[in-house]
Amino acid sequence: MNTEIETIIRIALEEFGKVISKNKAASVEIEEIEEQPSGNYLVTLGYWIKDTKPEPDPGTLAAKMSGLQSLTGDLLNPWRRKYKRVEIDPKKGKVVAIRMYEPALGVS
Repeated sequence: MNTEIETIIRIALEEFGKVISKNKAASVEIEEIEEQPSGNYLVTLGYWIKDTKPEPDPGTLAAKMSGLQSLTGDLLNPWRRKYKRVEIDPKKGKVVAIRMYEPALGVS
């Protein structure tokens, strides 16, 4: 692997780690690395993250529905696959932007 690409990946993962550490995501995977006409790189990162919805008040319909979650298993899976795109300027050696990303339907 090209040392420039290794550096791009390292920068992307370090900066993304600063953002995502609070949310306790599962391992981060590099989905795609794309060079832009501007010379910047877009690194698409995929990760699993647990929904951080608050616990419902006892006795409410929402509480009863969450009780059903243990019975339904994967139907109401609290883990979601999410993606971010990290734009890196290799000349400056830093991240320009971190954006949300939704792949086209049917892409996993």
